[in-house]
Amino acid sequence: MFSRCRLICLLLVFFLLPQVALGRGQRFALVIGNAHYGNWDTLRNPTNDASAIANELKALGFTLIGADGKPSDGPVLDLGQNRFIEAYLNFAEAARGADIALIYYAGHGMQIGGRSYLLPVDVPKQRIRLIQANSVSLDDILQELDGKARLTVAVFDACREIPELDPVVQRAVRGSGLSRSAFRGLARVRGKVHTVGQGRLVAYSGAAGQVVADGGRDSHSPYTELLLEVLRKNPYQPVETIFQNVVSRFSQHYGGQTPELLIQGNVPPRHYYFIRHGDKRNPDADSAYKSYHVLIGWARKRTGIDENRMKRSRKKLRKMAAEGNVVAKGLLSLILWNGYGGMSSNKEMAIKDAYSIRNSLAWKADNGNSYASLVLGMLYENNILSGSGAEEWYRKSARDGNEIAKLKINSRLSFLTH
Repeated sequence: MFSRCRLICLLLVFFLLPQVALGRGQRFALVIGNAHYGNWDTLRNPTNDASAIANELKALGFTLIGADGKPSDGPVLDLGQNRFIEAYLNFAEAARGADIALIYYAGHGMQIGGRSYLLPVDVPKQRIRLIQANSVSLDDILQELDGKARLTVAVFDACREIPELDPVVQRAVRGSGLSRSAFRGLARVRGKVHTVGQGRLVAYSGAAGQVVADGGRDSHSPYTELLLEVLRKNPYQPVETIFQNVVSRFSQHYGGQTPELLIQGNVPPRHYYFIRHGDKRNPDADSAYKSYHVLIGWARKRTGIDENRMKRSRKKLRKMAAEGNVVAKGLLSLILWNGYGGMSSNKEMAIKDAYSIRNSLAWKADNGNSYASLVLGMLYENNILSGSGAEEWYRKSARDGNEIAKLKINSRLSFLTH
């Protein structure tokens, strides 16, 4: 009986390992898109924006959280006030103890009395006070998230134009003596991070008091379009660098609004990432995988990867392989198998090349090169090497610290359990 119980315990530990020891769920995201307002015209793009951001974060290994606080496969759309409040309260609890808690909002927002509010889809339109009472305070959301994750990232692509609100604002201006600017855009966050050692990063799609563009039909807002481009081009940057790049590049692409980034509390430079490269102890292998990542991005038509960049990466990968880098050789086998990076698919040659380096990759993997074990897993998963070794090599790579392998294990388990 004892040995049987012990075996069951060991099996439980084994299957829970990817979620616990490998850090699954350490980055959580609540992605909200409000587009279909009951009392105002429908916004064109918050649904598109939220869906694209959710898909991108999921691909980067974030656990998406639904309004009920449970893992979800996509964004949360068209929230009324009660459900909006429940969503961020549940998210705050779900993200407790995480590395990163990210909340993204696309939809209407406005400032009233120097405070910022995000507007639920059931908000009334008759009076400013009614709008204020039936909206969701941006400061309340951030205060609720304070102390939950080591880093809170809040992205507000809000304050899109509300023509139907003009008469209401005019009455409020006459009654309060304030200018129209007191009701335009979002005000800046008042509260600070109160939990020692934790930080907050707040990204606004426009400067204080600015109305921001919704974008063309069936596309994205200008801010979200550029954020997606930066994430797809190089997600391996520190979180603060991602948003700083969006801010600095926005004026080159668009006019009329000025995105801003607010950093509060403890946010050490180059400490938090959307996704890390797998193993900095093996810089050559890391460099080879970066080139491979560009070729894959080109094949999948990711924004920000042009033909010249693809060709440079292909040339670099071939040069590394010619110099004897077996990780680069294995990645070239994958490229050749799938016909990526402008290369014609040659499955016979891919198999021959993979088998010629299998033992060398295994030797490097056994000596701690996490990229060698990652590439072995990929070769088995793509059936270039025959057998069922993918899971074994991915686990080996993950145990050696490779973040990409951890994502692959989690995505494979997610596929098997749904």
